Amino acid sequence: MIHVFVGPTLAKTEPQLAVPGVRVRPPARHGDLFDSALHSGDTVVLIDGVYHQALSLRHKEIMAAMGRVSP
Repeated sequence: MIHVFVGPTLAKTEPQLAVPGVRVRPPARHGDLFDSALHSGDTVVLIDGVYHQALSLRHKEIMAAMGRVSP
């Protein structure tokens, strides 16, 4: 599964996002990469994130998610 975190930069209706195996999600925020819907071996694409409205995604979350990669 490919999880795409997108917001104002790219419309959710773009044809590239309307393919099987792609899950379009709102802009990334703190804690999103610990979501139980993300599994080892999934791909995460970070296009947009929140910064002022809520806590932003931290680099430690990205590093932890990368550490969950399947062998």
